[in-house]
Amino acid sequence: LGKFNAQSGRWDGEDADPARRRQPFAPRQKSAFPVTCDENADELVGNMDWRDDGDRAGEIWPDLHDRESCGENIAFNARRVVDLARRYCTDCEGYHLSHCLRRVGQGRDRQEKRSRLVDVVAGLAAGRETVDILVAGAADTATLALCAHAVARIGALPRTRFTVLDRCETPLALCREFARRHGLNLTAARVDLSSPGRGFTADIGVLDSVLMFIAPAARVGVLHSLGRWLRPGGRLIVSMSLRLSPEAIAQDTRIKTEHAQAGLSHADGAGLHKATDDGVWAEIDRDLARNRARRRDNASADEMAALFAAAGLTEVASQRYVDEKVGPAGTVRRGERLIAVLAPRALSDSGAHQ
Repeated sequence: LGKFNAQSGRWDGEDADPARRRQPFAPRQKSAFPVTCDENADELVGNMDWRDDGDRAGEIWPDLHDRESCGENIAFNARRVVDLARRYCTDCEGYHLSHCLRRVGQGRDRQEKRSRLVDVVAGLAAGRETVDILVAGAADTATLALCAHAVARIGALPRTRFTVLDRCETPLALCREFARRHGLNLTAARVDLSSPGRGFTADIGVLDSVLMFIAPAARVGVLHSLGRWLRPGGRLIVSMSLRLSPEAIAQDTRIKTEHAQAGLSHADGAGLHKATDDGVWAEIDRDLARNRARRRDNASADEMAALFAAAGLTEVASQRYVDEKVGPAGTVRRGERLIAVLAPRALSDSGAHQ
């Protein structure tokens, strides 16, 4: 891949080779581990014909090295999620529909967060003999994709194992499909982070925009569990929008609505006729209403620091930056996002994690 240029955020020579950026299928790399999905994959993805769906539509799946897409096909996700949500979701159908359609509608928006997280994951994975990455909470394939892209960029994909946890099978099924497309070693498990019932191990844990879906009273316990699952030298990455003003919350919901409408129009034009069902938009509407309540529960920077301390975690590094979201109609929402790299306090204080 050549040498990484920190100033441009690219690998030298990356743009000179279009085949590296986009391929119909990524070649399966020789792995340090057996390349498998978890034991439920065939049962959960059976009869969905996901391979043929993408190929018949003439779609090209981006390569994992493509810095803008991280190997995701978000239009494919938007079409797939309609069937998956109806099959698996209980009270979260609207969220998954809304999320996937919004990502289609917003196009390349929100690249800054992804770029920052990719750099953090790549930096933590570099130099490890093997890498176990745990994604705690997944709306779709976004977090898995950025993690896979990060390790692929540094040549560590063959020695990396991924675990994705979520309480709903819909995003897990999407992640399994993504893993099969790109030859990832993935375990995807249905787990409620508030009461996991079992333990996991990881070198890197990633909690991206998930805390707002966890009841405030349960957040300390969730973070404490994630910290306990880290191996010696492991790190937990927490990415979270900080508290918004009432005006910003209203702008956020308006932009989400605009992006979902744009995504719905685009997806329908690509053949997703089911997305025009009244029931689909009703579910999305319900999620947009819930968004306002979720955003009101976001913490301030000081409250996040107190939350980490209460969970027995120490900030090893952190970034705070202006997080700007722009809607198709020109609505702008400005807020602040925190990306924190955490280590269990007892171990970090002793120097074992430095």
